[in-house]
Amino acid sequence: MAAPPQLSDKDRQVLELAIREDLRPGEMANEVRDLCAKLGIGQIAYYQKLDRILDSEAAAAAYPIQVRMLRSQREDRTRVIHGWV
Repeated sequence: MAAPPQLSDKDRQVLELAIREDLRPGEMANEVRDLCAKLGIGQIAYYQKLDRILDSEAAAAAYPIQVRMLRSQREDRTRVIHGWV
């Protein structure tokens, strides 16, 4: 039986920031900016990376409840953006 997929260190850092509940919106923006600088990526790349991580089996295995919540929030935003609500 194959081992479950694992998150890379960078992917884990991105996901762990996204699931933090102790940050207010302004604080989250600052943390995202700081992590992007640390990882050497732009903020758009951060959110693209987060989307890919949320779709991964490794993320769902590591943080099932939080990933399910973030996926649901993403789907809600998509519905609003496209006027599907």
